[in-house]
Parts: sequence; structure tokens; C-alpha cells
Amino acid sequence: MEKRNWCLPLFWLGLGLLGLVLISSIFWGGRSAIGIERKIETSVQSELNSKGFDQITAKAKGQSVHLTGIVPSDTQKEQISQLARAALGPGGVVSGGVTRVRSDLQVGRIVSPYIWGASVERNDVTLSGYVPSEEVRSKIVTAAKSFGWGNINDTMELGIGLENEAQWTDFTLFALAQLEGLKPGEVSIVDSHLSINGAAQSNAKVDEISSVITKLSSPFTANSTVVGPYNWVAEKRGDEIRLSGLAPDEESKRAILRAVTQNFNGKIIDEMGIGGEYGWARTALVALPHFVNFESGQLSYSDKTFYISGKSPDSVYNFLSDDMSTRSGGFGVQYDIDVAAPDLEELDGIDLNENGENLVGICQDAFALIMDFNQLYFETGRADISRRSGTTLDKLVAVAKRCRDFSIKIEGHTDNLGSRGLNLALSNQRAQAVADYLVQRGLPQDSISSIGYGADRPAASNATPEGRAQNRRIEFLVTSEETR
Repeated sequence: MEKRNWCLPLFWLGLGLLGLVLISSIFWGGRSAIGIERKIETSVQSELNSKGFDQITAKAKGQSVHLTGIVPSDTQKEQISQLARAALGPGGVVSGGVTRVRSDLQVGRIVSPYIWGASVERNDVTLSGYVPSEEVRSKIVTAAKSFGWGNINDTMELGIGLENEAQWTDFTLFALAQLEGLKPGEVSIVDSHLSINGAAQSNAKVDEISSVITKLSSPFTANSTVVGPYNWVAEKRGDEIRLSGLAPDEESKRAILRAVTQNFNGKIIDEMGIGGEYGWARTALVALPHFVNFESGQLSYSDKTFYISGKSPDSVYNFLSDDMSTRSGGFGVQYDIDVAAPDLEELDGIDLNENGENLVGICQDAFALIMDFNQLYFETGRADISRRSGTTLDKLVAVAKRCRDFSIKIEGHTDNLGSRGLNLALSNQRAQAVADYLVQRGLPQDSISSIGYGADRPAASNATPEGRAQNRRIEFLVTSEETR
């Protein structure tokens, strides 16, 4: 039997195995292109992370490294490029190090707290705050466009400071989606907390927002102050009042316009339509004469409730709330008022912020100057303070609150017309009415007292109308003694 020659097959088998080893080494081994690329990317990223630059992403292609992310300065931008280049020693095909660094690093601010926001007004959207990258910016702008809003005003800046960019991006897109159906509307994120406010076009939208924010998981939280669709709105901005929504009928619409026109000298924009429910317009007419004296704000009616917000002088807010509490017609009233500080131009040169013994004299001078340049009006023959006195009352309250540590005596005076007994009683009642107002506005009751002198202490002759007018007055006496 002839022996089989195994040498040749074994030779070819060995040669094949050797080729397989060489191919594996070329394509998958540590010195292969793929192996070198993986090693470079891992080493560079590890080096950057160890130096505190974990917000930077390194991607290798061959022996070239592409860097992306945000850095706080051009100096760190160059430093990061040098770290990437030196992560595996000198570059070169033989050594397997980095041969080229392509930097797309962008310079941005380090932000804390991390703030982002978006607002919609008249179908235009403004995007503000910070984003962690241009990629995220693009996602947010693209999402905003998908909602069909008009102009998109992108004022966002690059900022560093996020722990988890992917989670934050998803949260931001969620927040942006809540703006759909709000006109106007605003969302703002501070770190991981979302605030939503605005006016919804449907009550279903209010319920939807309330529902979805309760399902947020840690670390994200949210709150909403979104209100339902308004049946009617009066909005004041500077010297302009805009009326919109639905008046019940033409008669109610004319009455609303008349109430604004009679009490407001600025521009009135009437966008009101006809429709909606009946019965609320009379209560709106109670509020409007006061509301037009706000510095800015909104008076609206929806679902059996009046919503009143804005910046108002203290006396205007006080008179408004008084009237609405007694003549609200059974409707609910909700307030969100920022009280405006009065203009104390009469007190130029007087420093009410001074401390020490001089403050008693300063307070006395301040009250005197306020009363020299302003007037307190009372209803004829009565002790009721006229609402024409609102501005004067605001100024007196402001001074009294600064001087609250002293005793403030309020003195009432009249002219000599009528009997002495009636004049004493009337002057005492008017002084007490002023004292009651100050206490009502937050002054301590034990520091306020009042007394009426009738016509016993005239400031001028009662022989002339001008003199009698000067004698009908309120004066303030400030002392450091305890009030009795």
C-alpha cells in the first residue's frame, strides 16, 4: 500500500493559519488600525476626564482625534488640544500615537444656577438662557419650529454646568411642549425645577399641564400657575389699556368703554367681541375705575372669578379691594399685586434712612412737607376720607412706616363755622379716621394717637374763605415718647 504524503497538505494548512493570524492582527489586533483607533479614543478621553475635562468628547478616526464640547476660555481650549495630542506620547504610524487633533471646542460661560427659558407672546417665541452645546440648541430650535409658532427669537448662550446633558435636554424639550396652547405663556428652568405660567386657550390644557408635571421623576420638579381661558381681559401697559375677550352684549361693552374713558386719559384699544355669559359686567365696572390707576397689570374675568394682578399704588389696591369685597356680585376675586412705592419728591434733601436722635426731627419735617404740598380731603361735613386723597395717603403711610419707632399724634383742625362742640367732634373724628387708615395699612396701633382741636388753634384768619380753608387741616406731631 502506498503511503500518503502529508507534508504538502500540512504546509498549506500552516500557511493558511499564518495568513489568518496576520489578517486578524492587521484588522483586529492591538497594532491594527481598529485597535489603534480604539486605544487612542479611550486614552485621550481618559486623560481629559482625569484632568477635569469630562464635558469634552473625544472621537478618534484612525490616528486623528476630533474634540467637541464647551470650555470656559481660549486658554483651556488650547490646553485640551495639547492633552489630547500627548495622551499616547509622540504621534506616528509606528508608535501608534495621535497624529492630528481637530478641535471644534467652543468657548462658553460656567453657569450656576443653570437657567433656561422660553416665552410666547402674540405667536412669537423667545428662547433664552443657556444650552450645553450647539447640537442641543439645534434640537430646541427645531422643536420650537415644529409647533407652528411665528418668529423664533433665539437668544440662548452656550454655558457649562450640567451634570447630565441628555436628561436636561429631554426635560427642556418637555418644558417647551407645555407652551403649546398658552397665549401668552412662559416656561423657565432653574437647574432641575420647571415653572410654567400663562393663559391657556382651553381648560383641558390647564388640566393636562397639572397632570403631566405630577408624573415627573427625580431630580426634576415643576409647578404651574397657568389659568384657564379668559372670557374678558383689560390689560394696562404704561399709557395704554387694551380690552379684549367677550362682553355679554353691546350695552355692557359700551358701559365698560365708558368706565375706562371717564377715568383714563391714555390710549384705549378695544378688541372686545360679543358673547359669553351674562351677569359679570357690573362687577367689572366696580373694579375698572381703580384698575386704570395701576402702573401696569391685568384685570380679567373667567369661570365666575375675577383675576387682578399688576403693580399698583397702595391706596388704589386698598380702595379696589374694599369695593370688590362689598360689591363683587358673588363672584370670586383673586389678587396678585405688587405695591408701588410712592414718589416722595417733596422730601428731596431729607434723608429718612438716617438713624439716631436726629430721626425724630427728620420725621416731623417729612410729615410737615407732605402736608404742605398735598391735601387730605374729607366728605363734606363728615369724617370719611375722600378717595381723592389716595396719593397723599400713600405718601403718609410711607413716611409713617419709616418713623414707626416713634409716637405719631394726628391732630385735626376745623374753621370756626358752626358750633364749637360740633367742630371739636368733627376734627376728632377726622383725625381718628386718618389714624385708623395708618393702622389698617400696617402701622402699630400703640404708636398712633389722635386728637381734635376744632377751631381752637387756627393757622390763619377765619375772616376769609382762604383763611378758613387753611384752618381745615390735619397735622402730625412726632415724638420719642410713648403714645398714651
